[in-house]
Amino acid sequence: MFFQTKVMRSSGFSLIELLAVIAIMAILLVSGYPSFQERQFRAVVNNPTKLLQKGIDKAKEFAKYQKRNVTICASGDQVSCDGAAWQNGWIVFFDDDADGDTDGNEIEFAQTLVRNDDVVITLDLDNRVTFNKKGERHGGLTAGTALFKICHQNNEARYARGIRVNQAGGSYRLTDTDGDNIPNNGANLSCP
Repeated sequence: MFFQTKVMRSSGFSLIELLAVIAIMAILLVSGYPSFQERQFRAVVNNPTKLLQKGIDKAKEFAKYQKRNVTICASGDQVSCDGAAWQNGWIVFFDDDADGDTDGNEIEFAQTLVRNDDVVITLDLDNRVTFNKKGERHGGLTAGTALFKICHQNNEARYARGIRVNQAGGSYRLTDTDGDNIPNNGANLSCP
């Protein structure tokens, strides 16, 4: 008689197979981390940039359609133009006397609270931008342009974003024009 032998096959993974899969996963994870970190840094800067541009555009539109002066200014307390850093937030209000400050009779109609310690937002002029009744920057064509710089706290220029507000009241984001991944305003933006 012939003896029958049953060969039992293991239904799991061998140690070598398991180590090979772990090694491949580790390589993929390590190679993807810089890209992931880059996306995180860009997202941290892009969000307040979008919010700020919406606030600027809202201020211009309200000034134009309500035929009143409107100011957007940095505000940490969300009540007055207190000279706080822009990354703490800002307010938009009717500024009938065009003095750049909230007075008792002037109505605040928009608040944005950001409080982002990973971002530094600066404005190259005053700590406010006022639009006249036509939606132009206060001061008309002699007012020059305002530049908001939005930088990641690590101060690397490649993560910088810029918003330019021209004399006519138009706002636009600065883009990279020379292929080095840094937005330009005649020259590369620098941080802070």
